[in-house]
Parts: sequence; structure tokens; C-alpha cells
Amino acid sequence: MTLPLGHSLLSGFWLAQIADILIITLVVRKLLIGLVKTRALKITILVLLILFAGAILKELRFSTVGFLISKMGTFVLIAFVLVFQQEIREILGVFARALESLPFLGHHAWTEEDTIDTIIETCRYLRKRHLGGLFVLERAEAPTNLYKGGIKLDTRVDADLLAAFLLPPGPLHDGAVVLRNNRVVSAATVLPLSSKAGSRYRRGTRHRAALGISEQSDAIAVVVSEETGVFSIAHDGILETPLTSSIL
Repeated sequence: MTLPLGHSLLSGFWLAQIADILIITLVVRKLLIGLVKTRALKITILVLLILFAGAILKELRFSTVGFLISKMGTFVLIAFVLVFQQEIREILGVFARALESLPFLGHHAWTEEDTIDTIIETCRYLRKRHLGGLFVLERAEAPTNLYKGGIKLDTRVDADLLAAFLLPPGPLHDGAVVLRNNRVVSAATVLPLSSKAGSRYRRGTRHRAALGISEQSDAIAVVVSEETGVFSIAHDGILETPLTSSIL
């Protein structure tokens, strides 16, 4: 029997080829997931179509047009990086979070059921008093580079304590309360605002901040609307309502 390319199907050669294909598939999948969540997808498709058209025109002997379009690649790449800096960071963040989720890399925060119940209890308290609130629950990564301002803390998770943080006109009622490993680690923390907020998600600053932190990290954000009292949850760049404890 003739062996494919002279190698047995169980040889190291074919195992390496299979591993190579799997790695490329996973990388492309992660890239597509990252692009779908950003405004860069349509521009990326357009650029690829232009470059493809340039290659076709060059083969059809449209020498000048094909040559000019084919040489646009370098300039397009530079322009792409400059215009879509934020989107590129988000895509790289997808890879970083995938690595940090491995058991031997990064730190791993956890959220116990009692902590979740306490947050829900606090949200109900805020709703009854027509107050807003924002909580960040860290998971595989601690996105401290995304936090601005705030007061560093290290205290237990308690419904009365959380409510006291968010009662105006106290100094901690604005911003987010950040929880890590069932401990409150900061309050009055400023979060990055979502770039999607101006189009699909027409919400207030708290909702934009909740969505923003979920876009740039694997953290989960729970937000209470001051106007409607509705609980919402942001995760993986998606804002959902109503809140269900199962996702936490």
C-alpha cells in the first residue's frame, strides 16, 4: 500500500500536521470571535476584498491598478492598527483570558453562593430606595490596570456594608464596588466605558461602565438602574436583563 507522502498515518509527521491544523483553527476562531464583537469586522472584510481584487486584476494583466492595490497592504495594515487600537486590545484580551483560564497560569478568583446572594439582596435594597449600584466580580484575571481612582479596601461581603457604600451623599456611592475572592477590594472605582454604548446599548453611565469592563476583561458586572430598579448583568461584552444568579 502506498503511504501518503511516504509517511504512515500514525507517524509523527501526520500527527504534527493535525496539530498544526488544530492550532490554526483555534487561532482563527478566537480572532473571528474577537472581530465579531467589534466594529472592525466590516472594515476587515472590505480590506480583504480590496486586496483580493488587486491580486485578481494583476493576474488579468491590469498591471497598473493591480500593482497599486497589491502594494496597499503595508499602508492598510498601519492604518488598521492606528484606527482600531481599542479593538485590537480587545482581541488580544480574548487570547490573554484563554491563557489565564488555564489552571497553571494567572490567579483564579471565585465567587461563592453566599456572596452572590448578598449581592442580590443588596440590589433589592437599592431598588426599593430608587438607588443605583454597580458591582464587579473578578474571575480568572484581576484587571487592575482598567480601574481608575477608587478607595482600596479589604473587607467581608455584607449586604448592610455594601448598601452603606452606595448610599448618597457618601464618598463611595459613585463608581463600582469591586469583589475578589469573596472580599470587597475597592469602592468608588471608575471603570472604562463601553464603545458600544452609543449605538445598541442606550443606557446610563453605570450600564456603559458595566459593559465596558466586561468587554476588556473576563469580569462579571452587576448593575442596578436608578431609574427603573431593573437588575442587569454584563459578561463577555454582553449586557443582559433580568439578572439570574445561575450565570454568576
